[in-house]
Amino acid sequence: ASSTGEKRDVMKGAFEVRKDIAKERIASTTQLARGIKNLVQMHGGQIKNRFRLAISHMNGLLERIDTRLTKMTEAGIDTSSVATLKAGAEAAVDTAEIDIKAIADFMTSVNESSDRATVKAELQAKIKKAQDSVKKAHEAVKNTVRALVDLSKSNKKVDANASVETSSSVETDVQ
Repeated sequence: ASSTGEKRDVMKGAFEVRKDIAKERIASTTQLARGIKNLVQMHGGQIKNRFRLAISHMNGLLERIDTRLTKMTEAGIDTSSVATLKAGAEAAVDTAEIDIKAIADFMTSVNESSDRATVKAELQAKIKKAQDSVKKAHEAVKNTVRALVDLSKSNKKVDANASVETSSSVETDVQ
């Protein structure tokens, strides 16, 4: 009979521990709900920073593309097709930057009295829109880089053929 009583006491102790853990969890979620502004700034800030880093990389690539286009134009190569793609990529990056700024503006407008569900829904919508814009900008930059590489490769082949033809004609003339 004493073993049954001991088991009951152990079970009762375990139940009390679980009950305390549940109370702590409830208290922590209540605290989270109260600190909605901090949550939005923390999570939204991390996402915004990721997007800004991606935009920074894309802008760096566009600058490098611009220098390559300048060099190719100076060499007499027609770069108009790649320049058109580059302009489209720049426009897509600008749109993505605007959408990222909308996230930052929204984050500053959130206050402690804001409705948690509404804030969450709006933030998710803004993040989704910015994510789609960043994806489109990435695709546009990627297509521009590929077009530049193709243009560069095709002109290297032409240059190699031209030098071969020139050397052949020189040899023929000498004989």
